[in-house]
Amino acid sequence: MEAETNLFDILVEKIERYFSITVELTKLKSLEKSAIIVSLILSRLTVILLLLFFTVFCSLGLSVYLGELFGKIYYGFFIVGAAFLVLAFLVHLVLYKLILKPVSKLFIEKLG
Repeated sequence: MEAETNLFDILVEKIERYFSITVELTKLKSLEKSAIIVSLILSRLTVILLLLFFTVFCSLGLSVYLGELFGKIYYGFFIVGAAFLVLAFLVHLVLYKLILKPVSKLFIEKLG
């Protein structure tokens, strides 16, 4: 009888260890996927920030150049502003196809 109780206790211990190891493994897998996603987001944000700086400085230079070309500095800024407005409208029209769908697909791939 005591041997059966001892075997039962050993079995219960092993089951408890199995579940605790399984929980720990799940936590580690989740942490790994989270780290991959965070690093992906940070690297993309860094590239986007650098592109934003590039765009701002190029648009300032183009605005001044066009302003000098047309005789008034503010003409250049109006022209570049209108170009950005048209670009924003075009991006809005194709937002799902070019931005939302690939980004959501990328996150699903990284999570899966």
